[in-house]
Amino acid sequence: MSNAMSEVLQSVHSAMAKIDDLTREGRADELRAVYQIMKLENDRVVEQGKQDRQKMNRVKTQHAKLLRRLINVLEEADLLVEERIFTREQVLGAHQEGHRLENKPTLQHLRVAVLECESEYRELVERLQTNSNLGAAAIEGIEEELRQWEAHTKALEKAAGVTEAAADAVQTLFDQLLEALTALGLSLNALLVDHDDRVLYNCMLYRRREGSDSKITSRVGGPL
Repeated sequence: MSNAMSEVLQSVHSAMAKIDDLTREGRADELRAVYQIMKLENDRVVEQGKQDRQKMNRVKTQHAKLLRRLINVLEEADLLVEERIFTREQVLGAHQEGHRLENKPTLQHLRVAVLECESEYRELVERLQTNSNLGAAAIEGIEEELRQWEAHTKALEKAAGVTEAAADAVQTLFDQLLEALTALGLSLNALLVDHDDRVLYNCMLYRRREGSDSKITSRVGGPL
């Protein structure tokens, strides 16, 4: 996308360079050709601006989903830690109880039951540890996705900056065209020949008035 907008910048700057010569030489008819260049490049900027916003909306949605996943996994990890602590305490308690009953023949049936509980608790601890390891791996995976998201977002923001610069250049070209008309004592009719031209003219005036609050304008529907 940056390459396309870089081409727009080159085209617009080239058109700007012609305006002074055309004005000085009184070649008003050729200002219309410059205006057509402005219209074409404005359309390209508007389309790219739409794509930029769509992509940014998608990455914002992706970021929200990643954060929800991370929060869920972290909450599950906290629960597993609590379960492991509790279960290990049960293992220790069962082991101590089994040791206490070891030399009491009349209570051997209780000791067997306690040892079975201890064994089951130990197996549960192992399963919880396995789940904790899986949870840690999941957290690392999501954090890596977040790093990739951040890099992608920075690239999109950089590209959007180029689009914004192209929009500013188109606006400057428009302003220079108006100044050229004034210098030659011409009316807007020298440039604006149809409805679309007048819509674009109004949009450009709106953008000039709004400044940074309305960076990209469309000749078919006002500021975007």
